[in-house]
Amino acid sequence: MKIYDALFSAMFNILSIYMNIRIIKLFLPVKSTKKYVTLPIYTGVWLCNWLLYYFLNIQNLTTLSLFVGLMIVSFVIFEGSAGKKIAVVTVSTASCIITENIVWEMCNRGLLPVKSEPVGGLCAVTLEFFIILLIEKYVRLDRYTKLPKGSFMNMILLSGGSVVLSEIIALTEHSDDMVMFGLGIICLINVSTYYVYEKISESHRQNMERAAMEQQVEMYAKQFEVIGQSQEDLKALRHDMNNHITLINTYLQNKEYEVASKYAEQFSESIKSIQGYVRTGNIGVDSILNYKLERIERDVGCKPEIEISVPDQSFMSDFDLNILLGNLLDNAAEALRKVEDKYLSIKLVYARGALYISIYNSFNGKIRRNNQMILSSKEDGTSHGIGLANVERIVNKYDGTMKIHCKEKLWGIDIIIYIKGVQT
Repeated sequence: MKIYDALFSAMFNILSIYMNIRIIKLFLPVKSTKKYVTLPIYTGVWLCNWLLYYFLNIQNLTTLSLFVGLMIVSFVIFEGSAGKKIAVVTVSTASCIITENIVWEMCNRGLLPVKSEPVGGLCAVTLEFFIILLIEKYVRLDRYTKLPKGSFMNMILLSGGSVVLSEIIALTEHSDDMVMFGLGIICLINVSTYYVYEKISESHRQNMERAAMEQQVEMYAKQFEVIGQSQEDLKALRHDMNNHITLINTYLQNKEYEVASKYAEQFSESIKSIQGYVRTGNIGVDSILNYKLERIERDVGCKPEIEISVPDQSFMSDFDLNILLGNLLDNAAEALRKVEDKYLSIKLVYARGALYISIYNSFNGKIRRNNQMILSSKEDGTSHGIGLANVERIVNKYDGTMKIHCKEKLWGIDIIIYIKGVQT
């Protein structure tokens, strides 16, 4: 047994199985399984598959062992129904075979200047990784944020450079052992880099989720402050209620109707100010809207028109609700800062298992697009379109519909999402 051949085949097999697991992660959520469980499973699947590949080198048997190993991984480490796991593992295994066939067909037709079998295998794995990156960046729906384009390009350069370097090594006049050793090291570098990239992506996502949760906690704290202040104001109002009513009756008895009417209006406005912007009894809705609308009126100088009719019980995840309403109101606030004539209308109605959201606001009439995708007008270029993309992700999660309207200097968005099991 040549030690360097074994090294390369072992590293290449790790890289190949890693790509298959990355594909599974696109479709199945990971369980909260401990590392002392996952690590032996991953190691066992790789070891069995590599031993069959290296010592027997029977293609069908190696593919079968890969499929069985990935099935074990999916059932132990990932969540989802049995049918979905079988389908996902089948797709993952098939993608590996298809990319290899594509690469070798291109080599046979002279479209790829690759002559050695190990480099061809690396090309297939690299192609598969490119496809995974594209899916994760542009298609995958369960990520709230994505890393900047620079990180994406770095991974492409690393992978493409690895293939070129591998071909250069394979064409040199070094011994076969040194060639296989060099290719094995390149495989190891790629595995470690891909793994670090995945961990950085996950850390970035967790940081964004943590920031969203911190804002949500701040919203709840603000809402409890509003509730506490409302209770104090109501106590004071009840204490003075008799005086208010007596004074209004005095005005009416003296036929001072206009004065009584103005006083009643002032009295009505004082009650509204006590209640805050929204008081539905739904702590999630009230917290988000009171927090956001207070900031919009304070920072932007726009008093919104509001129509809210939702059940007092929770009807969707507070996290999803925060993403949905928070991004829409943040976008509205950003647009309102740039216009003199400020207008904001908010409608939130739940009826017959459907939540209808309608938010219209004035804007400067300038629209930025990228391949038909509407972008925001934020100064931070990295944030363009992220808010609306996250809104669309939540809408799709609940099988809803979203329609954007831009007419002259009025921006509007209408959303319908379907929620089951809520009684009104």
